[in-house]
Amino acid sequence: MKQLLFIHGGDSLKPGEDFFAHWESDAAWEVGDPFAAREKKRWKDDLVDKLGYEWVCAFPKMPNDMDAHYLQWKWWFEKHIPFAEAGLVLVGHSLGASFLMRYLATESFPVSIAQLHLIATPMSEGDFIVPDDLSKVGTQVQKIYLYHSIDDEVVPFAASEHYAQKLPSAVFVRFTDRNHFFAQDEFPELVSNILRG
Repeated sequence: MKQLLFIHGGDSLKPGEDFFAHWESDAAWEVGDPFAAREKKRWKDDLVDKLGYEWVCAFPKMPNDMDAHYLQWKWWFEKHIPFAEAGLVLVGHSLGASFLMRYLATESFPVSIAQLHLIATPMSEGDFIVPDDLSKVGTQVQKIYLYHSIDDEVVPFAASEHYAQKLPSAVFVRFTDRNHFFAQDEFPELVSNILRG
């Protein structure tokens, strides 16, 4: 079986930033009726069905995703590493992509990574600061894909342009109308690239 490990996004506040003041002013965190019918699946939920029976996918819930801290995510991520097998595929969205980029730039992964898919990757948020030297990422991963949409209102498109310069072998998949990839229910380009290898 082929393995895929997906690291979701989140938010990381600046040191000393007031949690309540930050979130009370953010409309994205308004609570809707939790007892209403569930909304339709999104592309992250649909990956398992789209990839097929040859794949096993893990979606660990990372700690404190409304006020995430790199060392906490690193600790939890490393709890999953002993189960990884050679040829692992890593997918990160937003803060999750930033986490993977920093981790692979500074740590040695114990098994081979076949693919790394980074979707709307910030350069830094809170203490998720990606180092300038990304050479270790390129040596640990066989194939790197960057995905970003020009109309992203959360992470500037320039961040992925920066990563594309730092990782010249990466495939940069550009969009014009996907924003931060929240609203879409399918992500056929991601599925196709994973299956292509």
